[in-house]
Amino acid sequence: MNNKLVGLTGMVDRFLLSLGIYLTIFFVILKFLGKIEWEWKWILSPLWICLILTFLRLNYKKYLIMIKKRLLP
Repeated sequence: MNNKLVGLTGMVDRFLLSLGIYLTIFFVILKFLGKIEWEWKWILSPLWICLILTFLRLNYKKYLIMIKKRLLP
């Protein structure tokens, strides 16, 4: 795999995780200030969504590597 592509995917992962963390902090602050009356599962959802997407993407990479090893003798 191309080093530039690996660097780009790493940057995307960090960006998405950072976005999830910042949105979660923002929602928690709004909850404590009484500006929103959402359930906690929705306030914490950006973090969970980012973690699930990262987990799925990493497993997809492992799956592709496994398939590649099987196809090559």
